Amino acid sequence: MLPSCYAEYTQRVCAWSHSSVSRQRPTRSVRAYELAADLAGRLANDALTALAGVRIVPAPLKGVMLLARWPELRGHRDLADIDLLVSPDDFLSAEESLRMIGFEPTSRTNRGATFVRDNWPLSIDLHHRLFGPRLFDMQTSALLGRAELDDTLFAAPVMRLDDMDLFAHVVGHAVKSRRCASEAVVFDDIAWLLGALAVDAEQYAAHIRASQMHRAAGYVLGAAASRGELLAQKIVQSLDLDAHDRAAIKAASACPSAYWTPHLLNGRVALGARSFSAQVREDLGWRVRKWLSRSEPA
Repeated sequence: MLPSCYAEYTQRVCAWSHSSVSRQRPTRSVRAYELAADLAGRLANDALTALAGVRIVPAPLKGVMLLARWPELRGHRDLADIDLLVSPDDFLSAEESLRMIGFEPTSRTNRGATFVRDNWPLSIDLHHRLFGPRLFDMQTSALLGRAELDDTLFAAPVMRLDDMDLFAHVVGHAVKSRRCASEAVVFDDIAWLLGALAVDAEQYAAHIRASQMHRAAGYVLGAAASRGELLAQKIVQSLDLDAHDRAAIKAASACPSAYWTPHLLNGRVALGARSFSAQVREDLGWRVRKWLSRSEPA
């Protein structure tokens, strides 16, 4: 059964896609953000309960986790899906559990799959890794190993990522998504976390460097520092970026949406070359599969 707020959400938020006037989504209202948060919470509880039935305890990511930990963000942060991270060994079982509650995969990447259900406005992104091969160094086993079991946030227990991993993932996701570092959607999450977490600049910088994300952090946090975030500035200073790092950040700032930008901001040139090659292979494979599917007889 769909929650009572579904009809209002559809009317307020989804009607834009049927407009013949503009292809640009209008700025959402506070009420639309509240409805999205309510639907995401309901969906997360359904999915987590299903996964708990097969003894899988995932780590919620990004918006749905931020809203669960800090309910005061409701009405101020948008989201269009929920993201869950599971161990690669649990991925197939998790996929089957989501199918059992009516969700079917619509697309797959080397990180996981997206699941949708008819008449449900939000999707589920099920991940077995946060980033593509060789892009940064945030292995799922290490992330889940540092996470803590938390049964207070949702209808079923979850793994709550370590705060430094949570912060690093927000930084890396902005880069992976090829967003401009000064975009409000990036800055708002960074500014919130810098204020909400007990951030030690040197510790966070060390963790970011160990995760091969120092260039990515220099790019994202540098933009936040330019807008007056002093703690972001302290972290950037503690990263000890060299001339090559700064050159990569400058190039990325000039072309934030370029295909190669995430790989330019990978930890080292060699890692960037490897992650770029992996991305090219995946994209070529997707294009070949799409061409073959179109070539099949009806």
